Amino acid sequence: VSLEVIKYFNLKVVRIKQNFEVEYGLFKRVNQVIKKNKTQVVSLEHNPILRFFGINNVFVSQAAASEITDKQKIGLVGISLVQFDEFFEAIFDLPFQQGFVQIRTSFRYMVVLFWRQLIIYLGFGLGGYFLISPVAGFSLGILALLGFTFLNYIMVKKSYIGINEHLLKLGSGAIGTKSEYMALHKIQSVKLKRSLFQRYNGHADLTIYTASGNLKIAYLPYEEAVKYFNFLLYKVESSQLGWI
Repeated sequence: VSLEVIKYFNLKVVRIKQNFEVEYGLFKRVNQVIKKNKTQVVSLEHNPILRFFGINNVFVSQAAASEITDKQKIGLVGISLVQFDEFFEAIFDLPFQQGFVQIRTSFRYMVVLFWRQLIIYLGFGLGGYFLISPVAGFSLGILALLGFTFLNYIMVKKSYIGINEHLLKLGSGAIGTKSEYMALHKIQSVKLKRSLFQRYNGHADLTIYTASGNLKIAYLPYEEAVKYFNFLLYKVESSQLGWI
């Protein structure tokens, strides 16, 4: 947190016609420009601490020759929802408060996460067993299992994709919460992918490709995912608007 405060010290955002000039930094002042036509994804992020102070962090991904990293995103940290509402409307020409038709990640995804994290549970258990005692090993293993299962539950519960006629919205997070927005005409392509197990249990992963990188939503119910895939593909093929 302290590093973020230093990095974004004395943040200033100035609107210049359709663009925004951002300046921040304590020891080194950084100047960046958010161009409306180049903006691909706008991410609104918050956590319990930020909510307590009534502020949010916003990160903007702009079109680039290659996929951008988190460090390359332009940050507007510590802004209120009122300020974000103004920024959102300026970028998308739409109000922030609007409806989305959503489908959520299936809780079956928790099984996948369990197997991916199994080595962590075993690491806690075996470490406690050999370094402390068998009882400690068992206890640490169970605590790790319960802790990660709880976080996995929250993460899956927050994971969804929403669309309307103009925008796409992705929800994600565990302790924190992230909402990512992008205009449908900024989508370059979409891909629907199914593993062998997903073919068996009726699920699929949906990936959206943009000029700044890709967005992925895992373990959607297959039939609903196909409808979203077809709708997004239609928008990609029929839109006359450019990505940038």
